[in-house]
Amino acid sequence: MEEAIKPLATKYDTASGIASIKDDLAKFKSDLSKQIDNSIKWMFAFWLGQIAAMLAIVFLFLKK
Repeated sequence: MEEAIKPLATKYDTASGIASIKDDLAKFKSDLSKQIDNSIKWMFAFWLGQIAAMLAIVFLFLKK
């Protein structure tokens, strides 16, 4: 009977497993947040460049 009980998770094993998962999720959330912030920064820079290019083209056609 004791052999069947040994492989079962104990309360301590479950608590440490949950703590480990929470730590991993917190790290993932932090990394994802940094990635999103970086993507937004580069999208903003891209769109500013696009607006500048479009304005340059419009002004070239208006001069003629």
